[in-house]
Amino acid sequence: MATAVVGTASYPGLDRMVDFLSGVHDVPIKLVSYDVFQIGDHHKILVRELTEPETAPKEIGKSRTVEELSARAEKNGIGGEFRMILEAARRHDIYPRPYKGSILVTPPTNRTRMLFTVKTWTHADGLLQLYVGPQAFSEFYPVAANDVRTLLGDKGWQKLTTEDVELFIAGLDRLFEPMQDAEYAE
Repeated sequence: MATAVVGTASYPGLDRMVDFLSGVHDVPIKLVSYDVFQIGDHHKILVRELTEPETAPKEIGKSRTVEELSARAEKNGIGGEFRMILEAARRHDIYPRPYKGSILVTPPTNRTRMLFTVKTWTHADGLLQLYVGPQAFSEFYPVAANDVRTLLGDKGWQKLTTEDVELFIAGLDRLFEPMQDAEYAE
């Protein structure tokens, strides 16, 4: 059962809060807005607007293993893209932390701090969903948040095609390349 937030107005931060709660914390939540129109002197009509529905996992509960989450992504038609991102994370020694219906990719030194998150279910349009936290990268690695934004995208949720996933991974490779070069120089 999903939680619904209902009102006659929408505030700018509300969409971000719904995205955060549903994405990072797997809270099933929908945003429902009503517009109120005056008809004549004594009647009002409510017209409702719904956020786009998502195809969410039927079973939300305990944390899963990476293998279980990969199987779920495969079942939802994004297995190849999901595995490509996991392989890139492992290649750069960043930790894929399984969580309910997603993988939180974290620095190995702080597995509670998310660099980016990949959902195992798709958006209504069938695209892979990925959340990027540019500031977290700059807290744990010698990179500027602006460089992360340039290479991986702005903070927030992205809906990615297979080609977008390849571009994301290429950006991740470019982001970590100077750090790996410095490692080999030592």
